[in-house]
Amino acid sequence: MTPTGSGTCGAHWRWQKPSSSTTLNAPILDEPMAGLDVESEAKVQEALDRLMAGKTSLVITHDLHAVAGADLIVVLEGGRIVEHGSHENLMSHSRHYRQLHDLKLGRYDAGELS
Repeated sequence: MTPTGSGTCGAHWRWQKPSSSTTLNAPILDEPMAGLDVESEAKVQEALDRLMAGKTSLVITHDLHAVAGADLIVVLEGGRIVEHGSHENLMSHSRHYRQLHDLKLGRYDAGELS
């Protein structure tokens, strides 16, 4: 089941039911901030924070800011898990996550990531 629609800020949502025999009562959000302006992104992030408070949620995103407050961040490369941890842990102990974070902030050239 994948109903899609637009939120009031123009966000597009895709809710997916996991292919499992176990029912999971957790939101799964795929790129919830894609295509939003800064103001709309802040409103959506605030709404998501309320929605996900105290719940298990899965957020699939390239936007590291959107997951910085998560209990667990999983970094994938080539379809494989290469790192996992909290934002603070990954920033201090990881190569991939820190480089992606710094690239987002303009501290690296894309050619430096390898």
